[in-house]
Amino acid sequence: MKGNSQREVGEFIDFLTAEQYLVQQGGAYPTLALTAQSVPVLKGERHVYKKGKVKAVELEVHNELFDRLKQLRKEIAQKEYVPPYIIFSDQSLREMSAKLPQTEHDFLMIKGVGQQKLERYGPAFLELIASYQAEQEASAGKEE
Repeated sequence: MKGNSQREVGEFIDFLTAEQYLVQQGGAYPTLALTAQSVPVLKGERHVYKKGKVKAVELEVHNELFDRLKQLRKEIAQKEYVPPYIIFSDQSLREMSAKLPQTEHDFLMIKGVGQQKLERYGPAFLELIASYQAEQEASAGKEE
């Protein structure tokens, strides 16, 4: 617990108390005591796991691709007479422009993409992403 903040240690103690590995005793100056449930843990016969918070990782968004994806979404939305966010949210487009999905499976891993949207819009968006990547590779090849 040396590398944890005071708040994190407090949260862990609260967790152990809620899971009944610790019990609070005393009145004016309460202390913590081990319960019978904690004995196997201390002997190494049982392990205690607590789900941790996952820190969001900032993805590098390719702004030019993001703009192209927004344009494609707008064109599709106009053809279907629906607001653009119905096609895909900006968050989904940002994730596409950061992760650059290449297969249908990759595309399904994007938040906001389900089987229906994959079938309906996947080919157009995957084609746009592939052409963007090809352009980037070609321009990178010219610079070398």
